[in-house]
Amino acid sequence: MKKILNLLFVIFFIFSSLFSDDLIVASDLLTPNLLNEILFEGQWLSVDSGVSYRIEALTVYNNQLIVGGSFLTANNTTVNYIAAWNGTSWIPLGTGMNDYVMALTVYDNKLVAGGFFTVAGGVSAHKIAVWDGASWSSLGSGAGDFVNALAVYNGKLIAGGFFSTAGGISARNIAAWDGSNWEPIGTGVNDLILALYVYDDQLIVGGNFDSAGTIKADYIALWDGSSWSTMGSGMNSPVGALTQFNNLLIAGGGFSIAGLVEARRIAAWDGFEWSALGEGLSGSYSGVRALMVYENNLIVGGGFTSAGAVTANNIAAWDGTNWSPIGLGMNGWVRSLAVYNNCLFAGGYFTKADDKTVNYIASWNNVITCCVGFTGNADCSASEDPDITDITTLIDHLYLSHKPLCCPEEADTDGSGGAPDISDITKIIDFLYLSHTPLADCP
Repeated sequence: MKKILNLLFVIFFIFSSLFSDDLIVASDLLTPNLLNEILFEGQWLSVDSGVSYRIEALTVYNNQLIVGGSFLTANNTTVNYIAAWNGTSWIPLGTGMNDYVMALTVYDNKLVAGGFFTVAGGVSAHKIAVWDGASWSSLGSGAGDFVNALAVYNGKLIAGGFFSTAGGISARNIAAWDGSNWEPIGTGVNDLILALYVYDDQLIVGGNFDSAGTIKADYIALWDGSSWSTMGSGMNSPVGALTQFNNLLIAGGGFSIAGLVEARRIAAWDGFEWSALGEGLSGSYSGVRALMVYENNLIVGGGFTSAGAVTANNIAAWDGTNWSPIGLGMNGWVRSLAVYNNCLFAGGYFTKADDKTVNYIASWNNVITCCVGFTGNADCSASEDPDITDITTLIDHLYLSHKPLCCPEEADTDGSGGAPDISDITKIIDFLYLSHTPLADCP
């Protein structure tokens, strides 16, 4: 009876659409430009059932993806602000922390975490701690307030954030750990540090400051190992992320001006001057908080709704010339990016990716098996067997939201070789409820 009701509903919907004045022809929807809006042939996938709250940092250590943030559980397992994903399941790192983890890196073959916590694995660890694969330990007496960024420079661990002391010595928002002791980096910067990166053998620091050492430095500065320098005239708003792409330093944040040029939320530094990346990024309360190079593209995460002239929900890719979205993006800020097992992972404040529930973390699978065997799996479900959700996916694609299909070849159920249309829908209906004639083979 349920199958009959489902069939009647689908038939009613289709015929209503056919005789409606608002019918949209599929060939008008699937233009080459629309199809090209998807960066790679793939889709966003959940990472098990995700974590219970926001993710702030990702890194890879000991062949595992390490995740830090403000969550307490991962797949209903208590982990306390930090966890490891081994490709199949979530694993706690000891008993975790007693407060948020904001930054992660690897130093001296050990995992380093920074944040707001004062206890790690049951031991006192003030705002920064190290994991050796079995247990947590402190780095001296830690930092004074909180650690927000980590990097390794000249063989030393660099911690940045908002603090006035590290290891009991004066250190203004940035300090270095040499394996035994903390030391200041010059006289530091005068406000919050959000990002650290090593470029051209120099330490680049981004944040909410306007001076570094004794010089004016608007939101970004350079430390060469002995002194602070400016990078042009800096930005007009904070810098929240740094990386390198095509031999250029890339800075992202909340700014609209970099040096003397207009650069919406992202800019490139060639060692002498700043330049924009196309039209940059925009949207209400837009900004960049994560940068990563993947598949020869610069991946940008943050809070925005467009990249250049295309719609891109909080994540996008720059190939050096053009902007592209990555799938349908996320429904909230992307705060961190990492590559693990050759897949791109994104963590942040979102609960959906490609309109799928993912709970603050998702992986981009650009090597999925797209249409093997026979067609019909229009929703790219794990089972691969055609069902009523594949019918509703095609109806939604053709007549409602017009969202791009995850694998257009799966929709060619009648084997026509053309764009999906109503005959592909009726073919699935026939297969499921009427003659059960096999669907067309994949091309």
